[in-house]
Amino acid sequence: MVNYTHHLVKHETELEIQSNKTADDIILKSALTFNEEMSIVEACDLLASHGLSGAPVVNKKGKLIGLLSEKDCLKFLLDMKYYNEGVGAVGDYMSRTLMTIHQNEPLLYITELFMKNHFQIYPVVDEEGIFLGVVTRKRLFCELNRLKQTTW
Repeated sequence: MVNYTHHLVKHETELEIQSNKTADDIILKSALTFNEEMSIVEACDLLASHGLSGAPVVNKKGKLIGLLSEKDCLKFLLDMKYYNEGVGAVGDYMSRTLMTIHQNEPLLYITELFMKNHFQIYPVVDEEGIFLGVVTRKRLFCELNRLKQTTW
């Protein structure tokens, strides 16, 4: 009789691989960004032409400092139409209080954020607050729908 012990090699199953997905797996790295000195008129035109609900505002070092949303642009358009205040910069209208996610956040956590808040977009940052890209609710939905309930 031969005594043989097979060395077990752990192979990750598709389920294990998919359940480890993070923001980094669904991030849009080529996201449109603004700087706070940019004309609000130009920024609103860019959001509209790209069909986006918002875009991050970054400083010269790439650090996230705000977010310009459709709602912020509506405030500008209201000011322009009714109060004749049609001049301004992105920094005058952007939201400075932000909810961000880190690139290593699991999809389950990100899904909970989207469910609890009304946001359609979350900026993704690294540990130093440097902007990396965005995760959109639509992109998350498409990814989870592709994975189905048993694989994330």
